[in-house]
Parts: sequence; C-alpha cells; structure tokens
Amino acid sequence: MQNSSVSQNAMIISCGDSGKYLAAITFGSGVKIYERDDVGELMFFDCLQRAKTHLAMKGFQEALFELDSVYDEMIGEVACDSSVYTIPIP
Repeated sequence: MQNSSVSQNAMIISCGDSGKYLAAITFGSGVKIYERDDVGELMFFDCLQRAKTHLAMKGFQEALFELDSVYDEMIGEVACDSSVYTIPIP
C-alpha cells in the first residue's frame, strides 16, 4: 500500500508464547507505528487471522511477520532476520 511518496509496509509481530499479535505499519527507513485503538491503547489481536484482517481493511496485501521470542533474549541473542517472513494477507 502506498498512498504517498513514503513507502508503507504492514507488519505483524508475535508476542512470544502469549498467543497475542501486534500490528504495525512501517514508514520509509524503518519508523514503526503500532496500531492503537480509539483511546490510544495498543491493539493486541488474539489470533493471526484477526491481525491480517485488520491490515487487509487498511489496504495491505502482504505483511512482514516477525517472530519475537523471549528465548532469544534468554541466551543473549537478539532477534535475527531469519525470524522475519513475508506472508500474504487474504
């Protein structure tokens, strides 16, 4: 989805083992804005499909899916590129 000269990409972040997902939109060189509800609280989705549907309603057809694991931090590692995948949004 590109409505301006700045590129926009959808992103879904898994929240460790919680079964919750965050949705975000990245702009240009990596500025990430997390989706928020009407009162400004972060929007947590209880399944991947709901996060995908939310982003589809914004006009996106694909998203970067990031697996955020607490286990990486437990062994002193940071999230790596191999934990990010491009997924279609139906």
